[in-house]
Amino acid sequence: MFETKKYVSLGPFKAFIAAAKIILTALFFLYPTFFAFGSPESDWVKTDFAKFRIISGIKDIGKETKIPLGLEFYLHEGWKIYWRNPGDAGFPPSFIENKSNNLAEIEWRWPVPMRFTLDGMQSFGYANHVVIPLTATIKSNQHPLKFRTTLNALACREICIPIEGILKLQLPTGTGAPSKFSKVLRNFERLIPTTSSWPGFTLKSSHLKGKTLILNINSPTKLSEPDVYLEAMSHINFAKPTVNLSSDEKTAELKVLVEFPDATTPAEFPAILTFVDKGRFIELREIIRPTVISRTASTHFWKIGNITMTIFLIAFLGGVILNFMPCVLPVLMIKLLDISRAVDQDRKSVRLGFLSSAVGIITSFFALAVFAILLKNFGFFVTWGMQFQQPVFITMSCILILAFSASLLGWFKFKAPDKLIDSLSRPIPIQHNQAIWPKITGHFFTGVFATILATPCSAPLVGTALTFALGGEAQEIVIIFLLMGLGLALPYLSVSAFPGALKIMPKPGAWMRKLEIFLAILLCLTALWLLTVLSEQISLSLLLLVIGLIGLAGFAILMSKIFQLHLLLGISAILALCAVIASNGPSFLPGQNRSLVATNLSTVGDSNLGWKSFDEEQISKHVNAGKTVIVDVSADWCITCKVNEKLFISTGLIEDALKSGELIGMKADWTSPNERIANYLISFNRYGIPFTVIYGPRARTGIVLPELLSVDAIKDAIEAASFDK
Repeated sequence: MFETKKYVSLGPFKAFIAAAKIILTALFFLYPTFFAFGSPESDWVKTDFAKFRIISGIKDIGKETKIPLGLEFYLHEGWKIYWRNPGDAGFPPSFIENKSNNLAEIEWRWPVPMRFTLDGMQSFGYANHVVIPLTATIKSNQHPLKFRTTLNALACREICIPIEGILKLQLPTGTGAPSKFSKVLRNFERLIPTTSSWPGFTLKSSHLKGKTLILNINSPTKLSEPDVYLEAMSHINFAKPTVNLSSDEKTAELKVLVEFPDATTPAEFPAILTFVDKGRFIELREIIRPTVISRTASTHFWKIGNITMTIFLIAFLGGVILNFMPCVLPVLMIKLLDISRAVDQDRKSVRLGFLSSAVGIITSFFALAVFAILLKNFGFFVTWGMQFQQPVFITMSCILILAFSASLLGWFKFKAPDKLIDSLSRPIPIQHNQAIWPKITGHFFTGVFATILATPCSAPLVGTALTFALGGEAQEIVIIFLLMGLGLALPYLSVSAFPGALKIMPKPGAWMRKLEIFLAILLCLTALWLLTVLSEQISLSLLLLVIGLIGLAGFAILMSKIFQLHLLLGISAILALCAVIASNGPSFLPGQNRSLVATNLSTVGDSNLGWKSFDEEQISKHVNAGKTVIVDVSADWCITCKVNEKLFISTGLIEDALKSGELIGMKADWTSPNERIANYLISFNRYGIPFTVIYGPRARTGIVLPELLSVDAIKDAIEAASFDK
């Protein structure tokens, strides 16, 4: 009986042991299968002084094709690895072998480094624990990512030892849920310097004096121990800066000793400046020149011989030229209608009307200047014509221009600005002003409307002026924008000053109707050109939908004219609104992407001319091989770019040099937003296009060509950049 009790009491225990053995055996055999499904981390690769691995910010692949990864290092006391710019010696971590599946590219994103000094040598890198964020772009989110690569790095203490190891990571498809490493990745991503990571920081001036680079900086709060790390295309060595703080400790002068490899000082060179100070940091791109490029409030703007005086003149002339650009045809139409209405008016009314329109234009440009300043302070890259990169803006402009065309053809009376004027120009209660105030207000908003239609246009001299303005500080932006507005308002100001000149205007008659039809045809051609620009930014299906909706809207307007049904005008407005919404399809419709043509043209030029993909990293490789390289940044909406391309880029000297192999061409199409192209422009302190640069063995930092190209300018730049034959 006792034995029976013992057997019964041990039965559950034996069953538990058996179950545990089965579970452990299953786990042992299923572990490789489990691993095959993926893990957000690789195994550690360990050495005597460091260990490293790959981690993922997500457990599996969701809808995105950008995967947040990180290269995590733990270093023993006293050991360090290097930043992307190692300094006087060393090299940064890199992947030397890639056998990954479903991987398109890897982008390295470097946190702010530390400065190390050993035996007088400067180096930049990381110690203790660091995660270098990586962005992996996959080919398809419908397939898992099998990441396998070999890391090559250099770890240093008193001596430097290469480290190498194979890293494996697999992510299955799923929902894209965050992993346990998402927080640590975000923490290190916050340490990546950008152009806006130090709010209120400004680089007031920079210049090279002999072999000393002088940088004047300003911070909204007190500076403690400001430092700067520099990077340049050529192998240029930079020493640790000496710092002179101001009495309020909010401004500082940093002097950096520069050593050039060939002992000669270049005329200019682009550099990336990373400023740091006690947990604050910012990354700026600057063109370093031997002359002072000042952006301080104490600049003597009107000093004779100052470069800004020339820029101010260019800004004014650029505004005048805007009056004659094809994309300002609606503005010219408004001016023509104003002049025709003013023929029979007394001089006082004419003067007040045209003066009010001029004030409207200048006020609008002031508002644009304030808007640009706000965008810059919030860290946005502001450039002239940037609105043309947005399909919604192009569609709205196309509809507006076609509406003007329909109005000129007599299909309906265009009242879009008039309704705005009526709502904003109610008579004030002063009796003697009740008659004149609405008219003056109406003319004022006519000037505002003219500016809205004129601002999308780019013209010669405009880009030069705006490049200087948008690269400067607030007061320079305001003054240059006001001068451009003054140039655009010059015809209005001229009529206001000399109202008697209107007597030379012919009397209204049949010629007016013919002119209106001619203007309507030109407006339709302008709208057609806008649709060709739109075709490079959205998919073909969306483009056909937008054209169809605009066509139906035009048909509704025509029917409203024939059958006198005002309801059709409302239907036309609804169809036009639907066209605007449809043009923004890539932002909210599943499966809709910007056209492949636009994506390809952002990096690839005309294959018939031998243009190669735009790749900034490849420029230095070609130059080191003794080649001469031309980089052309343009866009379909840039009229000046098209003129340059027709007259110089696609013909003559450049075409012959490309075909003979003497010149390597890289074309960057900026029709659609492209961060790489934007950063490239920023590196030259440029805020507009066209932009053309020629590199060569004797011009490694590039020779910037003028906006309006010429054969002599191209020939001289190629000869200056290339080796002597």
